[in-house]
Amino acid sequence: MLPYLVVDAILILLFLLEEYGTVVCDKFSCFATFKKALGKKIFYGYASVGVIGLFMGLRGSFTSDYSSYCDIFLDTVPKSFWEAITGYAYQEKGFLFLNKVVGCFTSNPNVFLFLEAFLFVSLIMLVGMKLTDHVMMFALLFVNAGIYFHSFNMVRQALAAAVVFVAISALLEKKNVWFVLLTLIAVSVHTTAIIILVLWPVLVQKVNLRNIARTVLITAIVFVSMDKIVAFVKNFRYGDYSYGLDGGTVNAFVFQLAICAFSWFICWKGLIDVRERKYQILLNCSLLYFMFSALTLSVAQMSRMMYFFSAPMLLLDCEAVCRVHGKYRVLVQGGLIVLLVLYMYVWLSGTGYEPYWTFLQQ
Repeated sequence: MLPYLVVDAILILLFLLEEYGTVVCDKFSCFATFKKALGKKIFYGYASVGVIGLFMGLRGSFTSDYSSYCDIFLDTVPKSFWEAITGYAYQEKGFLFLNKVVGCFTSNPNVFLFLEAFLFVSLIMLVGMKLTDHVMMFALLFVNAGIYFHSFNMVRQALAAAVVFVAISALLEKKNVWFVLLTLIAVSVHTTAIIILVLWPVLVQKVNLRNIARTVLITAIVFVSMDKIVAFVKNFRYGDYSYGLDGGTVNAFVFQLAICAFSWFICWKGLIDVRERKYQILLNCSLLYFMFSALTLSVAQMSRMMYFFSAPMLLLDCEAVCRVHGKYRVLVQGGLIVLLVLYMYVWLSGTGYEPYWTFLQQ
């Protein structure tokens, strides 16, 4: 677990520098000049991308699907674009196209996954840099409570979720055409991203008790009907697919609920104005994240839908944590960081992610 803890330690150090280290940093003239030239948000954004992008990009084949993605890439390299895109019946065409584009420059699958890692991390963090002034808190949430470690294995899903995050940032600015186009690109990487277009009206609905109650009611109805829904879907696709059709763990759900509930509490206290379009959409994403998280208790594969709302939910949580001022600020932020590191440690312990090694060691 040491490599994972080292990454967290670096992110925590950067967070402390961003939030509390202005005076200390300014004493080091070269550091202060560099930071001033780039801008505070850009400096910490690029620093976080460098740390977590490199850690993800260098990962070895210790996850179950790593070798499968290597095989797909190697298969596309010698083919024409048309043959590569049509070569896999159950692989999304956008992802195959990306494989072929990279395959025009290298035949090394490790290089492809290295570049994909930086693309995924960059998309998430660039949007985070744009939408919050607290870049390192968002990075800590993304790594420890988001889909970062899941992306080590779920390459297509994670990349699609990153594109969806960019699409939602366009929706915040009422750029609906860009929202639709970016979502369709995400669908071309992982089909399940179509849920974003289906739930578009929910994303932009006003936040009030009636709409919240309706979301909870729909969640309850879907939960009790999940067996029939799964059977219906398997008539059209994934007929021989059985992995993840049992219920998820309660422990993960409780943690996810706690993360969501904190931001809801801050909104309820009025520290975040949910009448503002940005926070209205982020809060709706948080509610949808909670809805799909609850549904994972029935069918674990519903987490596939949940992941699309993870980054917007964490962005709202980042804003909520940093809206706490006075004597409770350090306590809340410190407590959250400790909780995040503990959750990461417990979640990764005993999984295929431990021990960590790089593809350079293979």
